[in-house]
Amino acid sequence: MATGTKSLSATYMGVRYGVTEKTARLFMLKVREAIASSGNNPMDGDVHVDEFVLGGREAVKIG
Repeated sequence: MATGTKSLSATYMGVRYGVTEKTARLFMLKVREAIASSGNNPMDGDVHVDEFVLGGREAVKIG
């Protein structure tokens, strides 16, 4: 679920892992709840970011 910048659809997850769309949707909900921040852990020190988007698309750049 977290290998790209956009989320996967429950339909795609169901097909990919061989489960129903309802099961995939429930799984995705539980994963999102598990990784949600409680707000009690502020980031301090060095913070490393793997990928980010700043601004918009460049006119001549593809991808």
